[in-house]
Amino acid sequence: MVLRNFIEIEDGQHARLHLTDHDFVDKEIRDPLTMKPKIVTALYFQVDRLDGVPVSATWSIIQEKLAAMLEPWLKDHAYRDVEFIVTRRGLGFTSAWTVEPSARSSR
Repeated sequence: MVLRNFIEIEDGQHARLHLTDHDFVDKEIRDPLTMKPKIVTALYFQVDRLDGVPVSATWSIIQEKLAAMLEPWLKDHAYRDVEFIVTRRGLGFTSAWTVEPSARSSR
């Protein structure tokens, strides 16, 4: 198992993630427009597979559009039955994301 604290997906890259649990956590960030601190609610996922490799990591999402793409999967932890291919385009708060559910690869 690869020990990794956080999953970070770079611009133009994709990752295949298997999610095992989630939580909502209030987090303080610096607003990129006002440069003042503010509290946002982040969606945190526990990840046990990254690109087919066992890991123990967290994936933190603060972008509302990305969180909304995963929201339908939260009920009854439906995300546990699939893997997601997540692709990032752009940097920072202007990043565009695609999220594609996929059948789970062998465990």
